[in-house]
Amino acid sequence: MGDFYCLSLRRSGMARVRVAVFVTLLMMVGLMSAVPTALAEGDDSISWGVEYEWLNLNDDINALTGLPYDDIITDIEDSAAYAGFNLTILNVYSGITSFYVEQWDDSTEQQVTDNSGTSHTVTTRMTEITLRHGMLYDAGILMDWEDNSIMGAPSLETVLSADYETIAVMDLLYTEYVTSDMMLVGADLDASGNWGVGAGMGLFVDVSGNGDSFDMDLDLSLEMGWDASSITSEWRLEHPSNILNMMNNGNDFEWECDETQCGKVTGSYSTVQSYDVSFTGLPMDEFGFEADALDLQISDSIPDSGTFDSDDDDWMMEDGLEFENDFSFGDQQTITIDDGGTTTTATEVTSDPYPPGMSIMLGYSFANAIMGSGDQTTAAEAMAEALESWSEDAGETVEFGTFVCDNGEEIPADYVNDGEDDCSDGSDEGVDEVGSELENRAMNIGEAFVESDFLKNMETFGERLGSEMEKYQDLEIELAYVGGDYNALWSNEHSRYVGMQLIGETEAGNEYSILGPETDAYNNNPPTQTHLVYLVGEAADVAEDNAELAVTIEDLAPVAQHDVSAVIEALGIHAPEEMVSDNSQSDGENSDSSFSSLATMVAVGLGVLLVLIVLGAVVMLVVGRNRGGSGDVDWNAPADPQSFSSEQQHSYQEQTMQPAAAMAPTTTMPSTLPTPQNPPANIQGTMQQDHEVLEWPAGSGSWWFRDQNTGQWAAWQ
Repeated sequence: MGDFYCLSLRRSGMARVRVAVFVTLLMMVGLMSAVPTALAEGDDSISWGVEYEWLNLNDDINALTGLPYDDIITDIEDSAAYAGFNLTILNVYSGITSFYVEQWDDSTEQQVTDNSGTSHTVTTRMTEITLRHGMLYDAGILMDWEDNSIMGAPSLETVLSADYETIAVMDLLYTEYVTSDMMLVGADLDASGNWGVGAGMGLFVDVSGNGDSFDMDLDLSLEMGWDASSITSEWRLEHPSNILNMMNNGNDFEWECDETQCGKVTGSYSTVQSYDVSFTGLPMDEFGFEADALDLQISDSIPDSGTFDSDDDDWMMEDGLEFENDFSFGDQQTITIDDGGTTTTATEVTSDPYPPGMSIMLGYSFANAIMGSGDQTTAAEAMAEALESWSEDAGETVEFGTFVCDNGEEIPADYVNDGEDDCSDGSDEGVDEVGSELENRAMNIGEAFVESDFLKNMETFGERLGSEMEKYQDLEIELAYVGGDYNALWSNEHSRYVGMQLIGETEAGNEYSILGPETDAYNNNPPTQTHLVYLVGEAADVAEDNAELAVTIEDLAPVAQHDVSAVIEALGIHAPEEMVSDNSQSDGENSDSSFSSLATMVAVGLGVLLVLIVLGAVVMLVVGRNRGGSGDVDWNAPADPQSFSSEQQHSYQEQTMQPAAAMAPTTTMPSTLPTPQNPPANIQGTMQQDHEVLEWPAGSGSWWFRDQNTGQWAAWQ
């Protein structure tokens, strides 16, 4: 696919890079978030646009790539069940992204003065762009494990919940001033918009053993937003430009506009930045402090306003407004531009699908509004100051104990008996310590875990998961399209872009219009369909009118279409309050919100990593003390044999041989079965010399083969 946009700002240093990056990103948002449509402001208006509903994402990924995400999630859960613990992964997301462009002409004549002071009689060409994006995402990852086969009855429960939302609203009105011979004199921009992101995560952990327990319930939330109630700017070229006529000629060219031709851009803006961060749930009372000693709650809203002038801009426009823009033209095609069947001849152009020069003006105006006047503290600076203040307060609140050496030196209390002489006289080693209540509880719980098969279960989960993932290593991705291209569509009849299209090429070399208007140049019926919807004419007008009214996350991702009941049911009492309250407002209409997606893989990875960190911290804290010495643990060493009375052993065997109602696995892990028993029939072996064989227990040297008549395992004599 060729480059759809080429921009080179002839600037020096970081100023040039910043502007280029910002404008490029802005264009990518415009092209990737959706695609255009136009509103009917006159009889000759042209409307087009694109919509996408996020609940279809997983289906589209599967259709375009063939990647079995659902199977991968299932394999993760099944591997956990095989290893002896329950793992449940749920997520739901919904929302819509839409982007519309509406274009029309106003033949009313007026006088506009260019930057050199010359007045021109002009008419106006209007381009209105409406962008709407809103998405909600909620997820839950639950894991629980218990071992009632030993006296200590250790158990572990972890619940990870996550919620995420994004919103972007942008309304742009771009007015071009052109003479009767299509010379561009200048343009005005009137814009408003806002974006916001909110994320929350909760982690509940409950670990118990030998009659003791420890739990914590963490909650983290972050909200950030930026609102531009008004951005207005005016661009007047030094002298009228022939750019529109050059576009109609259809020959490749470079629009090189320097400070002697481009004139200048002036404008003003009014914005508000905001943030809200909270963190609660650290069990500081367990360490002898106030329960909320390290709770965090910071928020602020920061208004700003200012003006900008490219002639006085030392940041981005050191020598005044100037840029270079390349236009490459391709083949012509006949496309349909409204739902009445009206057609026009369009030329394929490697460019963004906006009026020439609009992207420059839009990028420069928004860059100034985002960077701000410099007179106000930015949200990032305010957050940094608030976090620093919180850190200082926390440091004064949380003071850990000290140990006084025999020679009078003082060292942190946790340096005592750590295997190193921290006191110069060595008096910090060999000290008779009386553990705190929390330490004693942790050791008690840890002893129950050491006596259990917890570590073996975790090891088995890793091995089984690794084995399951091996089948995907050689997976050949069957891409629906192996190549493609992008075209902006320029109409000489209308002297403007009238649409865009994405072209997909199959392995057989056939080309299809995947997204765009009806065309006579490509096959309009691609073999693999996606849920991207391209609109023209009245359909685009109606959709754009409705989109203008949707300005909140509730409008763009309605609660009634975001069914999180399954996630709430799984999370139980640990479901976030916001999730529960939003779900209670639902009118009961169930959408097709997806419960499986690429985002799930990210959530799974983060969730499993977080769970393992918590588990490691708990187990390492107690196992090292239980095994004595410096705390070093040989994880490869076998656990000490469990000592039971004959009655307890008999009870243990009966428990392990019966399906446990509280356990999810459908197969019992080998390490949890008593060695005298035959292998369970549902354990899978390996094929050797036309026989399915199994070493049972693993590493014992005892081999079994499956009797083909009974399906049971028989000892290899």
